[in-house]
Formats: sequence, structure tokens, C-alpha cells
Amino acid sequence: MPWGAGRVGLTWQPPADAGGAGLTVTGYEVEGVGRLSGTSVVVDGLTAGPAPTFRVRAWSSRGEAGDWAVIAPVAVTTAPQAPTVTATATPTDDDALAVVVRWTPGRDGGSPVTGYRVRAGDGDWVVRGPPTARRRSSRPPVPARHGSRCRRCPRAAPVPRPP
Repeated sequence: MPWGAGRVGLTWQPPADAGGAGLTVTGYEVEGVGRLSGTSVVVDGLTAGPAPTFRVRAWSSRGEAGDWAVIAPVAVTTAPQAPTVTATATPTDDDALAVVVRWTPGRDGGSPVTGYRVRAGDGDWVVRGPPTARRRSSRPPVPARHGSRCRRCPRAAPVPRPP
């Protein structure tokens, strides 16, 4: 699910009374969504954040609508936004190259981000905790060419050429 494409799943119970003797519930109406035949619906296209209020009402076999009932609020979640990533390469005294990678989190999509997957070069992906800086020294120098990109999930800044 891309950033900003939030959704919620709503469910409710049928009313105990359809509005009178001999009447049955023929469907439901969710405010802002429309008429439905079942007791659940997924609402797409929402922005992550506070739970919006949804109301539902039943329709009877006589074609009359019941009173609106508020559906319990459900938090809207979406995929987290990609972090902003920067990388700085600095030569060391022993002809190695030290690389410092920093990232600043984007919006969390309504659910806290607990870690990031990071990898250097063609190495294994590792999981790192909350936003931080990590330092990796290499022997021999990292085989990054001017203008190449760090291999960082999901985006990275170009690795600058050392002086």
C-alpha cells in the first residue's frame, strides 16, 4: 500500500428489531459510502491519522431507514513514508573509507516505525532500530563510484567522491 492510501475496515451487528412485526432488514447505509447488503465494508482513500467517525443505519423491507448509529472509531493506517537519507564518505588515515549514513523518519502512516532495513554495498540486509547514525569503516575503500547510489532501502542520497 503506498504512502497516503489509507483504509479502514468497518463492521457492525444487525439491529435486534427491523422496525416492526413482519419486517426484515434488507440492507444498510454507511454515511458517505452508500447502500450495502452486508454488515461490513472497506473504505479506501483515507489519510492516516485520527479515526474518522462513520455512521450506519438499517433499511427495512418497507423501505424505511432506521436511526443512525455510530460505528466504533477505527484508526486509519497506511504504509510509512520513506525516510530522508544522507550519506557522507570520508577517507581515513589508513586508506580506508568511513561512511556515515543518517536518516530522518518520514510520517509513520499511523503506526509507529520500529526499525529500518539497511545494507552496505552488496552485503546482507540488517535491521536497525529508531532513526540514528551508523558508521561503517571499510578495508579496502568502499567500491562506490562518483554519482553512484548507496544501496539503502528505500531511498538514498548519492555517495560523494572523497577529496
